[in-house]
Amino acid sequence: MGFTNKYLNKYYYSITNQLLGVDNSGGLFLPHPTEKETILHLNQNYEVIKEIKIEDLYQSVKFENNFGFPKHQSIYNISVIDHYLFISLQDNTTCIVDENGEIVNILKVYISNRSEKYDNINYTLRCAFKKLNNGQIITIAHTKSHGSQIAISTDSNPDYLSQEYIKSKLLTNTFDFPLDYMCPLYNLENNETQSIGEILFEKANQYSNSPELQLAQFTKHLNNARIWDSIELDSNHLLLFLYTNLSSKSNSPDKNIPYYFCKLNKNTGEVVKMISPSDRDIFSSNLFPKFIRNNERIIFKTLNSVFTISDELILSEIVTIKTRHLYKKFFPVLYDKESIHYIIPDKTELFSYSNSEKIEDVIEQLVKSYKSEKKEIQ
Repeated sequence: MGFTNKYLNKYYYSITNQLLGVDNSGGLFLPHPTEKETILHLNQNYEVIKEIKIEDLYQSVKFENNFGFPKHQSIYNISVIDHYLFISLQDNTTCIVDENGEIVNILKVYISNRSEKYDNINYTLRCAFKKLNNGQIITIAHTKSHGSQIAISTDSNPDYLSQEYIKSKLLTNTFDFPLDYMCPLYNLENNETQSIGEILFEKANQYSNSPELQLAQFTKHLNNARIWDSIELDSNHLLLFLYTNLSSKSNSPDKNIPYYFCKLNKNTGEVVKMISPSDRDIFSSNLFPKFIRNNERIIFKTLNSVFTISDELILSEIVTIKTRHLYKKFFPVLYDKESIHYIIPDKTELFSYSNSEKIEDVIEQLVKSYKSEKKEIQ
């Protein structure tokens, strides 16, 4: 299918899984590694279709009550909705860009209610967006150091081209601070349901007060979580991937930090079920894997296995990866109906393969294709 390391380097690839956006035709979008305010559109063979130059992208943070500075900006996330690029910057701003690079709207992300009691909280939100099957848009907003919040638009097919904000209802957050202390999204209806942050805080207290749990699970940083990915389980539920928020060096990924799958009611924000898999061998170089939909199944890969996840959050192993098998090093980070995009962290490489067959049936062909393409370009 496709292979490239042309646009990746050891700094860049470690955050690429946030920066990539699929075009729903097998290709993808990613920021140009050296030219600011430029997006590359690549086809499924990673050939450049177009360089999209966006004039004054970083200047868009200069609006009333925002404290962002253009020179401090970079692209945090690229989401693709209805053929528009939602380009989220570091400081509270998302630009909606058409295929020609024209900014057609600017979404203002947060409400500024700064006061002395907030001085130790970083007032920055960075967002990712997804459109659900019924037309609603979910927004996952990350603070710099204190977790995430997820909201859903109150309207199906909201008017994001002329409105400054997507009117939304808060579903849940992962904060271990009260929500009043955190930076809220604009036009957000609150939710009284117990949040993920509150649930994890309870788990952390139980763990810290129980020597048996400490010895049995050997876990840490239970309550410093972030929402790294979401996928639609069914018409009423989302599946969330929760893991460390990277708030400190001691909170970097390792096998002692649990991750969670959470089934969330998208109408009420209720946590229906939450599990923490025992197979924690999933991260390399701060790379965070994504859910992949393959043949109508939700797939999650670790270093050791490939699992399917049922509606009831039951994990079923479909592949056991042999110790020295090259597929261990392939992390799926993006997909559409045409392609699955993998990153090979220790090689700083990006590779795509067809998403038309079951993953378990094509692993050997995938690896052979990767080796073949490597030989051709060397």
